[in-house]
Amino acid sequence: MSFCPVCWTRRNRRRGKFETVKHRNFIFIGRLVSRLRSQHEWTQPDLAIELQLAGWHNASRDTVAKLEGGLLRVDLIQIGYLAIALRVSITQFLSEIDWNKVDFSHDENNNQ
Repeated sequence: MSFCPVCWTRRNRRRGKFETVKHRNFIFIGRLVSRLRSQHEWTQPDLAIELQLAGWHNASRDTVAKLEGGLLRVDLIQIGYLAIALRVSITQFLSEIDWNKVDFSHDENNNQ
């Protein structure tokens, strides 16, 4: 299987289909958010306010709790908001993806 970070899918080579990535693959983002929040000595509501100021306007304490628990699937725009709010580079969130194994060759016709 190869991973596409643009649409958060994996391509199953045997089936020839793209499948949605399970939430367990996003747990590392939650752990990173929790660690960075702790380094800033912020509470979850504090981070929610920072996210709102960064552009994630409907972020709340519940949003932060779901993020940290790996229960919330985030897109690349939301990762950008996290990076701005936590004052880190966006590459810190994307560093765990092995970009050599990413399959960018699919298009909407293959996603059936």
